[in-house]
Amino acid sequence: MNAKTLCSFIILAFSFTLVYGQKVTSFTEKKDYKIEEKITVEFEVKAEVDSNTNLICDGFTIVKGPSKSTSYSITNGKIENSYRLTYVLKANRVGEIWVPSPYFYIMGKPEMGPIIVLKISGENLSEEELKKLQIDSFRESYVKPSGTLRYVVGDSLGYIEVYNVPNWDFVRGLTKEEVIKLKQK
Repeated sequence: MNAKTLCSFIILAFSFTLVYGQKVTSFTEKKDYKIEEKITVEFEVKAEVDSNTNLICDGFTIVKGPSKSTSYSITNGKIENSYRLTYVLKANRVGEIWVPSPYFYIMGKPEMGPIIVLKISGENLSEEELKKLQIDSFRESYVKPSGTLRYVVGDSLGYIEVYNVPNWDFVRGLTKEEVIKLKQK
């Protein structure tokens, strides 16, 4: 192997190390919360992200999010990418709750940030309060479970869509009778 080929190989290997060496950071404003407080958590990676997974909800409900932001900066000719996800959560129970990072795929390789450990104090939610929190969250969140149906009704027309991650797909139009019946509710 000549010097030019060796040099090219080293530069290529170093550039892959730079991309794959990027780590995801996980952070929140504080670690101790009362059960009635909203919790903002953020996950950031300093690289161009192909895609990411959603949070796994255990012990909390996603009230809002994810909000996604991407930024690029050029400093002294060097381009830096930054990708950030922000969620607003509400704890479902008191005690210690772990918030795992979603996976971020960078050049096809999964990267995950550290788990955020939160201490939640107060009294556990009643069944009624928990159900209301879940319904409100489902209603307000723009991310729905796959298979969720949406009925869109206007003055005299309407249609049904089904959510198949990540898109809403048209199912069918509504009949005039269905539109009238839905508008009566």
